[in-house]
Amino acid sequence: MFLYFEIVRGYDIKKPVLPIVFYTMEHIPPIPNDVLMVSKSDTDSVVLSVLQKFLERSAMGKQKYGTDLDRTDLSVLDWIQHAQEEHMDAILYLEKLKGEWRRISAQNNPSIGK
Repeated sequence: MFLYFEIVRGYDIKKPVLPIVFYTMEHIPPIPNDVLMVSKSDTDSVVLSVLQKFLERSAMGKQKYGTDLDRTDLSVLDWIQHAQEEHMDAILYLEKLKGEWRRISAQNNPSIGK
């Protein structure tokens, strides 16, 4: 069995499209150029989940910003700046989660949340 990830066009944030279609070996249609084919036996559910999220995020970004990562209007330094800002946000999210974990752990067992 193969898993096809179709690149979604016209993504609607309020009504996400899940572009996963399963086919049996006997019924595989012609593969368009904009389809990534991944064998389920080559990976696991976590990788498939991440691939799905990457595709959905890409489609959402294209709809929201009107462009994608194939754009050519940014310099290398611009791309580095974007990456730094994204990673700074990620660090803030992690710090927030650590605080929440400590708070919840302390409520459940005062000796753990330290």
